[in-house]
Amino acid sequence: MTQRKQDGSSALVKVRGDLIREGPRSLARRALDDFARLKAQPPITPECIPFHTLYAAGDKGIDDLFHACVRVALETKRHIFPTLSCCEQEIRHLWTQRQFNCVFLLLNNIIPQHVRRNALKSGLALIPWLRERSSATIIAFCGLRRNPSEIERQALLGGANRFFLLPCQPSEVIEFLKERFAGPTGP
Repeated sequence: MTQRKQDGSSALVKVRGDLIREGPRSLARRALDDFARLKAQPPITPECIPFHTLYAAGDKGIDDLFHACVRVALETKRHIFPTLSCCEQEIRHLWTQRQFNCVFLLLNNIIPQHVRRNALKSGLALIPWLRERSSATIIAFCGLRRNPSEIERQALLGGANRFFLLPCQPSEVIEFLKERFAGPTGP
């Protein structure tokens, strides 16, 4: 049991706004951060279920654009949990640790695991590896203009659900996402 002080408060860490009265600072700071994170997340209800996405573009602006497309397509039906990474090794690790609903791969921006391999080959090799381990929606993008039909063919044969050559219209991506995740639960 906790000892009560004369004012009736416990000897445990007491947090009131940004004021930390007692206890280890790092523990209290973590508690405040966790509380703020929980407060910022909407409750998970049948109408608002989690939607885990992996953005592998390697560019903050493009990742933000992908995230905006997902937000517009899903509206408020899902609570979106984004994860960002463009390193092949980290993507593989994340894929085995979490269950994603959707991944956005910018094929020519993937940072290869092996130094002598180019980004496009790493990105294309990543698609079948991801597909073997999950049925999540894989959307492949490529910004290279040389031989785009061959890149698209390889991506789709590898298991990508859709391929877009950049630059593309965000409305096309939104339309695909709406078709794919139309219902409140979707795939």
